[in-house]
Amino acid sequence: MKELNGKILAPASTVIRKLPCNLRAEEEFYFRHEYTKNLPSCEVQILENAYFTEDGVIYTKGLQLVEKSVVDAEWIGRFGLRYVLATYLKKKQINLNDSNYYLSVVDLWSSGYAHWILDALPRLYASRELHSQCYLLLPASHDKKYIHETLKFFDFKGIYFLPADHYAKVKNLVLITHAAPQGQLNESISRGLRQHVWDWCDAKQLNTPNLGEKIYISRQKAPKRHILNEAEVQHVVRQHGFTVIHFEDYTMYEQIAIMRHANYVVTLHGAGVSNMLFMPSDTHYLEIRRKDDTNNNHFFSLASAMQINYWYQIVNYKPSPKADGKNFDLSIGNYYDVEVDIPLLQQNIEAMLRHI
Repeated sequence: MKELNGKILAPASTVIRKLPCNLRAEEEFYFRHEYTKNLPSCEVQILENAYFTEDGVIYTKGLQLVEKSVVDAEWIGRFGLRYVLATYLKKKQINLNDSNYYLSVVDLWSSGYAHWILDALPRLYASRELHSQCYLLLPASHDKKYIHETLKFFDFKGIYFLPADHYAKVKNLVLITHAAPQGQLNESISRGLRQHVWDWCDAKQLNTPNLGEKIYISRQKAPKRHILNEAEVQHVVRQHGFTVIHFEDYTMYEQIAIMRHANYVVTLHGAGVSNMLFMPSDTHYLEIRRKDDTNNNHFFSLASAMQINYWYQIVNYKPSPKADGKNFDLSIGNYYDVEVDIPLLQQNIEAMLRHI
């Protein structure tokens, strides 16, 4: 294994994104800064006598921070001496088996649905040839049903969940660096992952349900971020032949099947849109997104990476009652509700449906 240290799983690349299909000149500022991006290489780093924390942050001998284990360069300052002392003094150490290699593809955010699908899974796919020699190392925060379901796509020597309030000392730790920065995607890895998942589902005969080519994903059952005039929105989409669904009603494999059969998808910005990863190329996705938000372009990037036609509608919003700026932040946690302009939605849907 040690001879693989430094191996490049995917080379650095420059992506040039396809513009939104219904881009308005006065709204170009939402996307302009995402048109071209330079992405780093995805690499194997084999670390000896490393320390692995609940946040997926890694330290080596002398408690030297492994910066590529941090979710984003802007967060590196949060994992200095104070964080190390808090970990050492308040949490218990576990010594993992010295004869095993442990694989890490996680970070501070990767237990969240969108970050798991778009950040962690691509790293797992890129490193799939190493899995038979490694135990996958995951924090307790990743012990979730959808994560267990997606881990079946790969064959590991084993999977180890680090108990809560612990950190691990690992003699042989294999870090797979990020395939792309937050909000970006390595196009070749992402498309390869899509085909890998399709092939796995085919082998397991997990290709149902097929709910048709037109899907509207409602967030009515989601804990936050709702459409205030949801009934009007559903009326419009149903008029155009869309099936209204809630992802909460389906297993992970059923969600994949639904998206694989879809040709047109409409929904409000949310983690479930990450399932666009499983849509075929040359299909269409319309994102309802809040006014003034130029930061959350994850799904614009995803659509381009997967060769999907991206449509959008900017909507007015108001902060959720929970958006107190402390525990529930409007900009970071997306705690807001929106009002959709119905005539404009009808116009956008009709344009998308007649697009050639």
